[in-house]
This record gives sequence, C-alpha cells and structure tokens, in this order.
Amino acid sequence: MVNREGFPRALRYGSSAERPGIPAFRRRLGRSVRELLRELESTLPATAFTGSLLETVRSAYARGTPFSEAFGRLLLRFTRGTGLVVMDPTVPRLKELALPVFRTALANRAEARRRIARATTVIEAAGFPAQAAPEGYSVFHLGEAGTRKWLEDAGFPDEGAPLLSAAVLLRPLVQDFLLPTAAYVGGPAEIAYHAQIGRLYDLHRIPRPLVVPRHLVTVVPRSRLRVLDRDGIPFDELSRGDESALNRIAADPAAAEAIARARTAIRTRLAEVEEALGNLDGSLRAASRQAAGRMAAILHRLERKSVRAAKRLDSERRQRFLRARNLLFPGGVPQERRLSPLVFWNLYGPDFARWLLAALRDPAASRRRRNLLVR
Repeated sequence: MVNREGFPRALRYGSSAERPGIPAFRRRLGRSVRELLRELESTLPATAFTGSLLETVRSAYARGTPFSEAFGRLLLRFTRGTGLVVMDPTVPRLKELALPVFRTALANRAEARRRIARATTVIEAAGFPAQAAPEGYSVFHLGEAGTRKWLEDAGFPDEGAPLLSAAVLLRPLVQDFLLPTAAYVGGPAEIAYHAQIGRLYDLHRIPRPLVVPRHLVTVVPRSRLRVLDRDGIPFDELSRGDESALNRIAADPAAAEAIARARTAIRTRLAEVEEALGNLDGSLRAASRQAAGRMAAILHRLERKSVRAAKRLDSERRQRFLRARNLLFPGGVPQERRLSPLVFWNLYGPDFARWLLAALRDPAASRRRRNLLVR
C-alpha cells in the first residue's frame, strides 16, 4: 500500500491460533482481521471511493471466512464487468474430474521428475534460476486436520478424490485438463513453471497451451506526470530506487561550479607537482598520486554535502519526488510487483479494472503506451 504521506507500507495478516502447513482454502479469518481492516482504513488516503472500498473489503474479509473465498469475493468485485470467471479448484466434483491427471502423475512420477530435472539443467545452464525442484511434481492427500501427506503410489480409492491436491508443478496440468487452454497468459514466475514442465504434457496426453507473457504495466497519475515534467525528471530515472535523479536537479549551480573549478585546478597543479617530484625521485610519483586521490575524495564529500544542503532548502520538491517514486517504483521495484490493486481502486474507483482492460485492448496504443498508462 501507499499511505497518506505517500510512503509504501506493508499490511500483513497474522493469527497466533493458526497451525503451520494448513492450506489457504482451509484457513479461516480470525479476530485479528478486524485490526488489519482498521489499519487499512487508517492507511488509505481519503478519496471519494474510500468508503465504498472499505465496505467491500470488510464484507469480503469477514471473520470466519476462508482465505480463498475472501480473495475470490474481492477479486470478482474488483473485476466486475470484465467477464472474468473465478473457479474454486477445491470443489469435490472438480477433484473427481481431475482423477486421470492424479493417476498419471503417480504412475509416471519417476519419469516425469527425470524430464523436469533435464529441463531444469538446461534452464540453469542458460543462467536462469529454476522455479521449483522436481519434487514439486507430486500429489498429496489432505487429512481431516488439514495436514498434507504425500502419496507414494496409485492405489488410492476413487472416493478419496475430494481430499487430493496437486503440488506446484502438477497444478498447471490439472488446470489445462479441466479447462482445455489455447493460450496461457502468465507472469515471469508462471512462465518459469511452464519451462520446467513443458515435456510433461505429452506424458499426460494434454494439449500444451501457447504461453504468452503478460503485460508489464505501470499506471501513472497525470498529477505525478506533471510533477516529473515540471522538475525535469525522466520517468525511467525513478526506477533506480535511489535519489540520484533528485540529486542531479537539486545541486546548487554556484556550489557545483566552484567544486568543478577546484577539481580541475587540483588535477592540473598536482600533475605539475607529480612531474617535478618525479624528476627528483621516481618513488615520489606514487605519493603525489595518493595525495591527488585524497583531495578528490575530500571534494566528493563536499559535493555530496552541498547536494544534501540544497535538498534541505528545497524540501517541497523532494516530497514531490518521493511521492512520485513511491507510487511508481515503491522500494525500487516496479509498481505492479509491490502495490495492491486496492491502491488504484481507492484512487480511481471500482471501474478501474474495466478501464485498464480497455486501455490494454486499444489497437492504436504502442507497446510502450500499453506498458506505461496515464490515468
């Protein structure tokens, strides 16, 4: 999230009553969710949409609601009107339909893991990290208490299907078996999974979908764009996650010019000193260079101090810069990797998802415009 002061803030749910290892669909929101919702209310900047947003979140994330159901409710509300369908994979009938995938996985586990291991070797040789170990191709059984037990053979009864679940590298195959897929649009992590399991589709006799990278989108409010234009800060400079762009424009011209002249003069004079001393004793050349290095370091520290002093005098511009950077690259990472969709709902209202979809579908938009959207 981005708080009222324009700084990133992480909101986390935690409950001491939960047992570790319980899958999300069996976890229910406890009393501490109320404190989290109060924290959300105190964090969100007040807009015309804040009241309705909080009402929707409270309704979805009510105490006693399963995690997966709460998320599904909020997602459906956020994407209303886009045609998105949300499916609960824990429905018993879907588990029964997926039995052929589970059976094939257990019967061919050794061969499948060998294929994953070979693909992983190729991926790592190319310089990329593997997303999961071959053991991620597994089937587990959910006990009544929610604990997981890995199945070792194919001898499970059909009536146990509702208690079966797929591990991480088997899930895409279950998904594409239940919902035959022509094209799968995924982010970097999801595509990395497909790189490891691509040779398993023929093992399961499931058509392999075309894998398409999703858009990488940054939404820039017009107000922030005007700030960047006014202060002369290119958008891409914000991605560095530091204040180098601000330092560049904050430096006092007179101080910067004086330091630059001193740097030039010192280099010139010390070069003359080095030459003169070197004619007397060649070993003195190194001492002269060391002196030049120390003086250059002193000037560098003075330059940094002058920039900090200039920024203190222009705190208003610094606040504008930080607000823009924290919204577009919070913590130095792309906006989409850090900020909750609730940030944009709060800024633009519940129709934001439909606006985003229309902007991405605009045939007149260039790829750069699709990646950088102004609202």
